[in-house]
Amino acid sequence: MATEAQKRKRKDPAFAEYGSHTAGHFWCELLSELALTLHRIGNVTDQVPEEVKAVLRESENAPDWGPVRSALADTALDGLWKIAQEAFASNPKTLSRGLRLLALLICPDPGAHERVTEASVGPLAREVFSEETEGRLEFAQLLGD
Repeated sequence: MATEAQKRKRKDPAFAEYGSHTAGHFWCELLSELALTLHRIGNVTDQVPEEVKAVLRESENAPDWGPVRSALADTALDGLWKIAQEAFASNPKTLSRGLRLLALLICPDPGAHERVTEASVGPLAREVFSEETEGRLEFAQLLGD
């Protein structure tokens, strides 16, 4: 980024102040937004195996397969999709979780940074705390009162 800023400052003097533009909440917000986008992509990629199965069932040979071959095809497609995600580096949702955690760790003040709270804290809290855990916490709080 510093190299790019050096190149651009010849045409635009505002790039000479490179460091001040990446201070504060620059990185944590950037990571939070990337995590949010990857999570959305993950929601779409989760649908890939079912979409492929639907297309496969519409193929001309599918009616002759019978229940066993159809079930095996479904299992094979699920397995192939998991392997494909590994080959593409990672599941977008897993990568998203890591980026959210990183954004929180580097944010100078996550509690005061509304966008990091929306894009990282909230989703992590929903992932980490299941309804059962929330119920237990509420019950423990009642016992403490």
